[in-house]
Amino acid sequence: GYEFPEVTGWARAVPADIDMVLEVDGVEETGILMSVSDSHIFDKMGLPSREAAAEKYLNALQYAVDHGLRTRAHIEDMTRADNYNFVYPLIAKILEIDPDCTIRLCDTVGYGIPFVGVDEPYGTPAIVRYLKDELGAKNIETHAHDDFGMAVVNSLAGYWHGANWSSLTFLGIGERAGNAELEKLLVFLVQRVEGFEKYNLESLSRFARFMEKEIGIRIPRNKAVVGKNIFAHESGIHAAGVIKNPFTYEPFLPEMVGGERIFLVGDSSSIEVLKY
Repeated sequence: GYEFPEVTGWARAVPADIDMVLEVDGVEETGILMSVSDSHIFDKMGLPSREAAAEKYLNALQYAVDHGLRTRAHIEDMTRADNYNFVYPLIAKILEIDPDCTIRLCDTVGYGIPFVGVDEPYGTPAIVRYLKDELGAKNIETHAHDDFGMAVVNSLAGYWHGANWSSLTFLGIGERAGNAELEKLLVFLVQRVEGFEKYNLESLSRFARFMEKEIGIRIPRNKAVVGKNIFAHESGIHAAGVIKNPFTYEPFLPEMVGGERIFLVGDSSSIEVLKY
């Protein structure tokens, strides 16, 4: 990853867009949009053929490399594309031009499936393994949309099978149903996977409140990681267990994400809560 936060560019596969990236001081990397499904090539872009699309994308990539930029190929709508006959050969040519190019597996409308044994174009593990083992990609990134609620698990599946990047947004903010949620993935990695202890997540809840106030979004009270109710206990059995040992009904301490434990008194409460 980066040693510190870095602003990078984003461009269509057009030299004029890349020129605008080059005009910005300090930007050393750009993503280049490469739409690969037939729907995008023919209907959205109006190109005459897949070959014309490949030529357009490769020319833009070569232009960026020739001008000293690190590159990131945004393989848009890869989970609805003809990968074996078009996309994989295209990526092989991309890596010939720039062996260090980050290949961004874009699950543009959430069709990706995180399970082993599901072949392309849907299977995230199969695509990542092919990029890594068959094409020799050094850098693989997942960019998952949440139309079917699978963005976070597809991002984790990418990591599990060889991807070293994931494209995330706080609270999943993004087009339509949004993208993979940064806070969910971070908490899972820190709490469940060894080697991620360096991340301090104490500001997550505070930042969520800031986003709610400044952007005007409403965060559901039961939203994982940052919802106001996720450390709230009313049921007598649950509350009694948490009072004795929080781990009985909490997978991680509220302090980890800057949250607060709350005991509620209601119809299902027990004497333990009143005593507490």
